[in-house]
Formats: sequence, C-alpha cells, structure tokens
Amino acid sequence: MKILCVSDQIDPLVYSSNIKERYKHVDMVISAGDLPMEYLDFIVSSLNKPLLFVFGNHNLGEFKYYHRPAGFAPRIIG
Repeated sequence: MKILCVSDQIDPLVYSSNIKERYKHVDMVISAGDLPMEYLDFIVSSLNKPLLFVFGNHNLGEFKYYHRPAGFAPRIIG
C-alpha cells in the first residue's frame, strides 16, 4: 500500500495541476494535522482516494464541525 502523508505546510508539489500524474499510485492519504481543509479537499478530490486526518492545533476552530458531542447518537429515519 502506498500512502501520501501530508502535514504542517502546503506542498507545491502536491498542490499542483500535476497531482494526478505525480501521485497516481497512492492508495490513501493521511494528514497529520495543521493543514487547511480546502487543501485536503483538493488532494482527495484530485486523487479520489480515502483520507484519514487528525486535527492539529492550527485547525481547532473547525473541530466542532467534525466532532460529535458525548452522548450524541445519530437518528436513523426510514
């Protein structure tokens, strides 16, 4: 399995029009934190590969959009 791991800084080699060709053999993407969600969206949308990410201290403002409060249970309708 080939993994593209990104962290801390936007890499111009990744954030480019050549991403599909350069990383065509990647099976999944891991983000180790501190990257803008727009950057991760670009990578995943371009490569069409699964993403596993953790929040860094620089993107804690977006944490509330991805974290379920304790005791939260999704409701299934239908």
